[in-house]
Amino acid sequence: MTRTIARLTLFALLTAAVTAFAAPHAATAAPPPEGEMRLVAPAVVADGDTFTVGIEVVGSPTEGYFGFQERMQWGAGLSYLPSALLSDEVLSPHCSLPVRTIMGPTDLLIGCVNFPLPAAPFTDTGPAHRLTFTCHDPGGAILLTTGTNLDSIFVDAGLNEVPVALVNAVNVSCPRVDSDLDGCFDSDEIALGLDPHNRFDFSDYDHSGAVDAADIALSVQAFGTMNDLIDRTGDSAVSVGDVVRVVAQFGVSCPT
Repeated sequence: MTRTIARLTLFALLTAAVTAFAAPHAATAAPPPEGEMRLVAPAVVADGDTFTVGIEVVGSPTEGYFGFQERMQWGAGLSYLPSALLSDEVLSPHCSLPVRTIMGPTDLLIGCVNFPLPAAPFTDTGPAHRLTFTCHDPGGAILLTTGTNLDSIFVDAGLNEVPVALVNAVNVSCPRVDSDLDGCFDSDEIALGLDPHNRFDFSDYDHSGAVDAADIALSVQAFGTMNDLIDRTGDSAVSVGDVVRVVAQFGVSCPT
């Protein structure tokens, strides 16, 4: 009987010791998501043009924040153009120490820390970052991710990393445009060193994709006539100068 009581007492002591040790070492529950961030971007951009993506803090964690980061991912039709100076991308007044890592071709992690830390956390909302992208047909989606400490988070008043509760995504399309209707898309003309608003600098009359012998033949046939299509100077008359201009463009090829 005495031996049984001793065993029970030892078991109780061991149980109490394990409980006392485990309590301070128990895993801390992750803080619940708080706050909101939002992407702002145009819905439509001309193919090949650059555009700006804004990131805004829309809602602060309840007790404020000492820092934040945003994780962005985007479609292959979009290209991020990183600024040489991180400070050029910062709009938040609480970002004397900006941080940025390009995680991959379509993946960016960017954040803000204020140095030194203020006595009290921030609670204000507003623009956080402004980033530059290029759009290529057909464009794509841009989204903010949340869920882990390498996604979009706030650092709250207790220095906990808090996942952002609400994030969004935007779709940016960039249809191909031929502003001067000369058969070569604007982005291709820019790549060729042509003027996308000058229909006279790409004389592909037969829409073959290149200024070739057939186009020269068409200009020769129209020589001495009034022909707005063949004319290269804007006076409607096809003169020797118009033929010379087509000859000068011989071999220019538009990728489309």
